[in-house]
Amino acid sequence: MRFLVVGCRGQDGTLLVERAQRDGHTVVGIDKGVVDGSSFSPFDVADSSQVEAFVAQERPERVFYLAAYHGSSEDADEPWPTLFAESMRVHVSSYVKLLEALVHHMPGARVFYAASSRIFGRVQTRPQNELHPVEPRCAYGISKAAGVFTGHLYRAQRGLFVCSGILYNHESPLRKPVFVTKKIVLGAVKALREKQQGKPFRFRLGDLSAEVDWGYAPDYVDAMMRILEVPTADDFVIATGEAHTVREFVEAAFEVVGLDWQDHVEEDRSLVVSGTPRVGDSTKLREATGWAPSLGFRDMVRTLVEAELVVSVSHER
Repeated sequence: MRFLVVGCRGQDGTLLVERAQRDGHTVVGIDKGVVDGSSFSPFDVADSSQVEAFVAQERPERVFYLAAYHGSSEDADEPWPTLFAESMRVHVSSYVKLLEALVHHMPGARVFYAASSRIFGRVQTRPQNELHPVEPRCAYGISKAAGVFTGHLYRAQRGLFVCSGILYNHESPLRKPVFVTKKIVLGAVKALREKQQGKPFRFRLGDLSAEVDWGYAPDYVDAMMRILEVPTADDFVIATGEAHTVREFVEAAFEVVGLDWQDHVEEDRSLVVSGTPRVGDSTKLREATGWAPSLGFRDMVRTLVEAELVVSVSHER
């Protein structure tokens, strides 16, 4: 089939493109106005006429809208008016233009929208499933919630096959250093390298007792692809259903490199304000698609650290 991946160069987009191509699909990707796998010239996804022309030419059968204005871990460091305007532009208004173009030129396409557990805000109960109250408390969560409801509208009123995935935290070696998981992995590997050279190394983290539902990103990409093959369009929580503390992540990472984490990590709770733990209930997804994570928590952490060890060796060469 012909895939369109909007946000093709982010973590999930990169993994999805690789998976789809490995499975024999043709993939066209868009990221910040750059088009991969197509002769179509660079264009603005917020320009209705260009989006219409693009969809009419490419005629994608599976569409994955993974675009994000900023990371979900925290709102971007910008004035609120700019933050909200750009979040809504990327997460909602550009999405609407794409959906409208599909209505006109490819009404049989199936669409996946990447939402976030941030749409639930300060959760009252755990775990959360698809029926949990949507009460976002940040620009990212508010705009992603609006994207989910936009999908509902196009599903009900325009007849499109639109699904949303409510994604909980998911990690891979492609994560950027701003994410705490990557910071921990980099710290563990650097601690090992510095010890080998007889140098001390310590780094700071926020609240080590903070709990997170962490999954393995390739598994979540697998879930996205499975969701678009269900008989009826719907929304699904994508999560492991397990909560682990930052301390557990640190312990697991340092265990891989054979070091005592307490010799290298300092806790500074002023760095991060912990919110209410969000833990997802993916029962609906599992029953509808047969999906299950391929890696448990500790195996995932080991995979991330081992990948970074390989990178560090290549850099040394």
